[in-house]
Amino acid sequence: MKRLLLVVLLLMPASLMAAMAAPAADFSWLSLGVAPFEAKAPPGARVPDVATLLADRLGTLGLANVVGPQALNASNEADVSAELVRSWAAKAKLDAIVVGRTTRIGGQLSVDVRIRSGKTGDTIKTLVRRVTHPADLEASVGALANDVLAAASRLAEPGPLPAAPAKRSSSRGKTPFGFKDWDSDRPMSIESESLDAIRESGKRRMIFTGNVKVVQGNLTIRCDRLDAFYPADANQPDRLSCRGNVRLRLGDQRARCDEAVYDRAADRLTCKGNAVFEEDGNELRGAVIEIDLAAETMHVMGGARVLIRPREKSRKPGQGGDR
Repeated sequence: MKRLLLVVLLLMPASLMAAMAAPAADFSWLSLGVAPFEAKAPPGARVPDVATLLADRLGTLGLANVVGPQALNASNEADVSAELVRSWAAKAKLDAIVVGRTTRIGGQLSVDVRIRSGKTGDTIKTLVRRVTHPADLEASVGALANDVLAAASRLAEPGPLPAAPAKRSSSRGKTPFGFKDWDSDRPMSIESESLDAIRESGKRRMIFTGNVKVVQGNLTIRCDRLDAFYPADANQPDRLSCRGNVRLRLGDQRARCDEAVYDRAADRLTCKGNAVFEEDGNELRGAVIEIDLAAETMHVMGGARVLIRPREKSRKPGQGGDR
């Protein structure tokens, strides 16, 4: 299997491999906007909405905020003035704005992208990508998103981390299955081997398949397939549906199940099918385990079973032991 995977990777186009690679650095301090791209094509020729595709992809990379073309309320000009860029950035509180032009040349596309500083309006970097086949568009946009992020991240180094907030008092004490600190305001990043985007009535659904990994703060979700549902004009999903070998980790707590739904608006995780929750050797099982991350409560349905392992008592010197 490892040999087969290596062969497949070697045969992949470089653009696809770049699109699959996730940035290693932390970009949770960075806010980007993507303006509508200018489109050039012969009469009657169709030009895809690369700007929206790019904003969608950037929204999966763990940035503090991504404002897409529909929400930014900017003009579709590739050669826009610095003053106008600064005004867009100031209004939306963005570090940088991405402007661009998509040109159809026969059956190919040429995508000219410029990353502009939100503070000065100056061009930070210009990127040009050519898409030779329609099937390569998603992978090319994924690679472009990584390059845009790398260029925009040079704007400023993230400042010192803020002091950790005071922990909320809890009445749980040392009881098992207590919850660790949960920060719902942290941005979310999603990695996968492939990605498909579907638009339905103004809303979007993005389907991630193959070694899917979701990270938000100290929450990590892994699965075979993830459906992310985005409200209209939003670049962060409000609901995630995970299927196939689902594994969750929240700090040192772990869970596994056949299917999981993460309702971000309600801070609620629901594990369905052979659900197991583990912490410090203790184990909780049920058909469905519902975790309210904000309220720090858990509800188990369908044959609930709890296994609590007693803690080992420390022995005083001279007591117990082999003789």
